[in-house]
Amino acid sequence: MTTGVYEIVNTLNGKRYVGQAQDVRSRWGNERGLLRRGHFHNAHLQRAWNKHGEEMFDFRIVLECEPHELTRLEQAMYDMNISAGIECYNVGPFLDCPVRGKPHTPEARAKMRSKFTSERRSMVSTAMRGNQYNLGRKHTPETRARNSEARRALWSTPEYRTRVSVAQLGRKHTPETRAKISAVQKGNKNCLGRKYRPETLAKMSAARKAWWASRKNGA
Repeated sequence: MTTGVYEIVNTLNGKRYVGQAQDVRSRWGNERGLLRRGHFHNAHLQRAWNKHGEEMFDFRIVLECEPHELTRLEQAMYDMNISAGIECYNVGPFLDCPVRGKPHTPEARAKMRSKFTSERRSMVSTAMRGNQYNLGRKHTPETRARNSEARRALWSTPEYRTRVSVAQLGRKHTPETRAKISAVQKGNKNCLGRKYRPETLAKMSAARKAWWASRKNGA
């Protein structure tokens, strides 16, 4: 069994698809079968296969490696091809997540919104009620630190804060929701007698002033 990174190369124009597998030979057999049936997951490669024919494509093992190195070396091979001006059939620049960093068109977003109907939202809500898969689950200190750092980095960007603010603008809770919030907050003594540091008070004051200023300017 060969573990490594492979390419499916269009011998007419040199364009290629970069992939990885723990059993490369088996993977090629599976993917060749999908291409022949017209069911390959990469539409760009499938269209080229249909247009030029199977005989115009060459399967190559470009390097062998340990399983834990597959993703890193696959990405490195893709990046090397792009740097050399070689086109690839891969969808996006991040092979572990092809859609990362790829903005959807307004048409695509409208299509996705149309599919997520009120009936579908109700079905998802019903399915998730009582979901206890993560009940009592505790993250490791390292995971909590990474999550915290990621959230801080996200909130530090003006674009994200503006997006959240716009999403919440004009939002009104239903009477039932307000009643639930009120019931939860009654008797809440978590902050009773808590004293903030002068630095924290100054930050809170500055943030509040900035918020009021933005409201006045918006008005």
